[in-house]
Amino acid sequence: MALRPPPDCRIVLDEMDVRKWRVVLPGRPTGGRMFAALFLLCWLAGWAVGEVFALRSIFARQRDPGIDVTLVLWALGWTAGGLGAMWLLRRVVDLSFGTESLLLDERRVRIVRALWGGAAVREFETASIERFEAGGWWGLRMRFAGRSAGFGAALTADERSWLLGELERILKDVRG
Repeated sequence: MALRPPPDCRIVLDEMDVRKWRVVLPGRPTGGRMFAALFLLCWLAGWAVGEVFALRSIFARQRDPGIDVTLVLWALGWTAGGLGAMWLLRRVVDLSFGTESLLLDERRVRIVRALWGGAAVREFETASIERFEAGGWWGLRMRFAGRSAGFGAALTADERSWLLGELERILKDVRG
């Protein structure tokens, strides 16, 4: 028996064929995520200016040799910080505007994360899945063979608990 979805639930859950399910989890733009994206964009603009000046100083014809090591070490740390900020910005935009899809059938489970035409796919054997559980930052986790894969970070608490029950029911269904 299917559980009742929470009010204002945006999750699409359908049985495409016998023992073949699709779950679509849309992104959820929030004020906090929009603020984080704007902040990161501004920070990255300043980061780019600092990166350009550091690299120009490192590769300048006339420079102070005592500053070289310090500047190179600073530029390495600055570059790592910028790459981390780019990754975080991508994650925030993904949670806001991307979608996650779970495709479950008798043989495999696919988690597909899509944003603006690009997609990342992770695939697992259905037989290796031990359970689904609530999973902190990722929202939900799929446990399999001593490891786990997270998904559903944009879900609300009500959607998370509803979907957890549905996924357990679907897992029993696809296993027969």
